[in-house]
Amino acid sequence: MLKGIFFVDSSNKNYSVAVLKDMLDKTKKAGLSGFCYHFSNGGTIQFGLNDPILKTEYGEYDLTPAYTLVKENGEQITYITEADVKEVMSYAKELGLEFIPSLDVPGHMSYILKYFPQFVFEGSADSINIKDPEAVAFALAFVDKYSSFFAPFECSYFGIGADEFAQKLNNEMGFETIYENGDMQYFVDFMNKVIDCVASKGFEVMAWNDGICYNEDIETYGKIDSRLNVLYWMPGWGRRVASPKFLEDQGYRVINCYHTLYVPADPQHDTFEQKLEHLRNHRPDAMVDRKGMISENFAIKNPVGTFMCTWGQIDEDPAKCPEALWPYLEAFGEGYKSYK
Repeated sequence: MLKGIFFVDSSNKNYSVAVLKDMLDKTKKAGLSGFCYHFSNGGTIQFGLNDPILKTEYGEYDLTPAYTLVKENGEQITYITEADVKEVMSYAKELGLEFIPSLDVPGHMSYILKYFPQFVFEGSADSINIKDPEAVAFALAFVDKYSSFFAPFECSYFGIGADEFAQKLNNEMGFETIYENGDMQYFVDFMNKVIDCVASKGFEVMAWNDGICYNEDIETYGKIDSRLNVLYWMPGWGRRVASPKFLEDQGYRVINCYHTLYVPADPQHDTFEQKLEHLRNHRPDAMVDRKGMISENFAIKNPVGTFMCTWGQIDEDPAKCPEALWPYLEAFGEGYKSYK
């Protein structure tokens, strides 16, 4: 059965347990199959472990400062705990929803790297230095620590991000630069280590598509592990990203996360009503633009599912976000029920 998943980035909102449960209720009400909890994406690590110390062969590193958001006015917004996350996962299970934990490496780590600036990739403000063995060990320990926590809780999938690496290197995305200068080899090696780490704990691994088989080239730098489930959000953007067909031919499983499935509506491109109509009529097997046009060059032969994604822009008050998101969830659910 195809999966209809609601993907929520919590790292910039620090959603409470009550808000997350409200989102789960609405995900269930919309008729979807699961909820992806993305807890580390440039902002704070919204979920703090009881033991915040990362240990590698190079030393120990305390993640505690990256758990709390300090606003310009001095207000502190704290994280949720292991007990909180267990409560949320238990509630998802009670509702019959698949719970998918997700974080971001090696990019979108700016708040973490604020406290570990020695690990920043040169020319970037938000990415780990994949050329530095100590930085790589740090990032792997981060992934290992969190995936180990979730491993006993019957989560089938685990997201590792991998998108928009070193954005400032080349017009807001660094993959073109590292492909041309040879640093793509470090990215491929890093990804294979992370995938192996997470897969060894029994997870299906998910990552965004933009750096996977870049330029449809698996010869120059080798191939990223094909155990990967690719969250496909970008079919071009002026870059040489691999097509869904190429990825499927290489053995990857593709999930439709095309950026027109992001919410809320972007008034520069579509109105609220246009966005709802698009969500109702989305197809899991095709990239459909804002005008409803299907790009046959980006068809997905055997889609694993479809994700509707939000990055917290819906309302300044986190407590109001579930209600504000409901019309989008309802519309997306209607589309999901039409093909599942």
